[in-house]
Amino acid sequence: MTEGAMKKVDEILQHIEFCINNNQFVKQENEKVELKDNSHQASEWNEVFKTTDAFLNTNGGIILIGVYEDQKNNRYVFKGFDFRNEDKVKTIVNQFTDDEGNKKDIAENIRFGTKSFLNGQLLIIYVDPLADDEKYLFFNNKAYERLVTCDHRISDLKIQSQKEYKA
Repeated sequence: MTEGAMKKVDEILQHIEFCINNNQFVKQENEKVELKDNSHQASEWNEVFKTTDAFLNTNGGIILIGVYEDQKNNRYVFKGFDFRNEDKVKTIVNQFTDDEGNKKDIAENIRFGTKSFLNGQLLIIYVDPLADDEKYLFFNNKAYERLVTCDHRISDLKIQSQKEYKA
């Protein structure tokens, strides 16, 4: 982990803790930060995989698992990371393929960490972007990119342009 990334996580968590303690809501998600619940063992991990793919294909980012933005009620909900999900976490590096369907090893682009927060733990996933000549990677045959606070499917035209760039 870079010192800058760890400092960024600390800043985000300070803001979230302040919001929780003071019943306030100030949005923390952006083009480089995603919050996910995934606090229970039956959690659906496809959204984590999709966000990881988007961060790989754009400018990288940080995924915090165990806290989420409840936008409907304008609040943060902290549930913590359930370590029984550790087997799912380990599969993240095996989820992605290149444009020809070949599995792509992203182990050098992803790091994991945990952090104490409130009365529990968070899982932190640090995702470094791919080099331009390695883009784009696909999750379930779709490539995603991060735009503002959301993951969007990359258009076929953009994918074709990237293939021509790599050639």
